[in-house]
Amino acid sequence: MTETLVITGAGGDIGSAVASRMASPDTRVLLVDVDLPNLRAVESAVRDAYSEVAILQCDVSSEHDAVRYSRFASEFGGGSVDRFFNNAGITGACVPLTEYPTETFDRVLAVNVRGVFLGLKHIGPLMGSGAAVVNTSSIGGSAGQANMAAYIASKHAVMGLTRTAALEWAARGVRVNAICPGPVAGQMMSTIFAGLGLDPQARAAQVPMGRLAHPSDVADSVAFLMSSAAGHVTGTSIPVDGGRLAG
Repeated sequence: MTETLVITGAGGDIGSAVASRMASPDTRVLLVDVDLPNLRAVESAVRDAYSEVAILQCDVSSEHDAVRYSRFASEFGGGSVDRFFNNAGITGACVPLTEYPTETFDRVLAVNVRGVFLGLKHIGPLMGSGAAVVNTSSIGGSAGQANMAAYIASKHAVMGLTRTAALEWAARGVRVNAICPGPVAGQMMSTIFAGLGLDPQARAAQVPMGRLAHPSDVADSVAFLMSSAAGHVTGTSIPVDGGRLAG
């Protein structure tokens, strides 16, 4: 039986890694992102590994677009969605809280919180017993980081949405969990390091396991949370941080 997978933020480092990791001839995938060139590149990379691949350019913070991609997913999946990687997110500014531009704060929360909420709101009704959602939070969802007020606030909020949806949907057999990456090698982390004036090599040396995560490390944990091996796991999160939160 063919399953339907939806990935938002599919054009980014983690989204594309999950698209590659979850590839199966028994799965159809809908790739959603605001960045059409990146979306097309991911589509090209995974096209032959799925039974079907579709792409849709959307702004996840727009309810109109959330309705559009959920309706597309319903038609694409024959009325249901089995796996949902609710992943799209942005970093925002890296400045002190008292200097943080209000419009930037609002935009980060619109994408990272409203976008996750809208994904749950509109994809959730398409999911039945055995279905699984993984939201992308961060180790910043349980710890602070100076000069990243909006991002940290947004990732704390994603954890709240994850727990709430898990409780509401448990009775119908839909699991909802979160993935919490630490520093992940890639474009987003490069932007954060540059904004905070941090040296990537020095930052990697602070990770107990001695390196930044690879997108594939995150994808492996997402795949676990979406699998039957995690069939009694809901309302929780997996840090993929090389031990950062252990200290």
